[in-house]
Amino acid sequence: MDSSASNIKLILLSLLCLIMFSSVLCSLKVHCNKKDMNTLLHFRQGVIDPSGLLSSWFPELDCCQWKGVKCDNITGRVTELNLFCHTNQSKVAALEEMDDKSHCLTGELSLTLLELQFLSYLDLSNNDFKAIKYNSISSQKCDDLSRDNSHLCVLDMCLDKLLRVRIFCKR
Repeated sequence: MDSSASNIKLILLSLLCLIMFSSVLCSLKVHCNKKDMNTLLHFRQGVIDPSGLLSSWFPELDCCQWKGVKCDNITGRVTELNLFCHTNQSKVAALEEMDDKSHCLTGELSLTLLELQFLSYLDLSNNDFKAIKYNSISSQKCDDLSRDNSHLCVLDMCLDKLLRVRIFCKR
């Protein structure tokens, strides 16, 4: 009888420890880096977003939860930005015969995105940006960006009217 009561106590104690441990882990959730969030909000200022792709991008929300944003689970730094525009364009269509992009991102493409130090994947493909600008939110100069952001491995802006670039690197 004593051994079964001890076993039950041990099981209950183990369950209690498991519940407490999991609740502590949940409360230790990593949040978006403040500098990264400000950089993303600065980018958003010049963008016209007719489809609401960036509608979740509010400072009150954790930017790691924003649509199109992926963060490192440990550091909370932005590692991926996936804001491509879906169209029904066939791969064989001529550039003049592109599908309607009235729902795609347009406006100014701010190069401040390159200030995201841990960004390794950036996909802005098939959007319709009208201008490129660089207004640093830190005091960086444009030629300093390549030295500070060595993590960017994929930049996809293919089929954008303003800029047709696809860059991939191997790591």
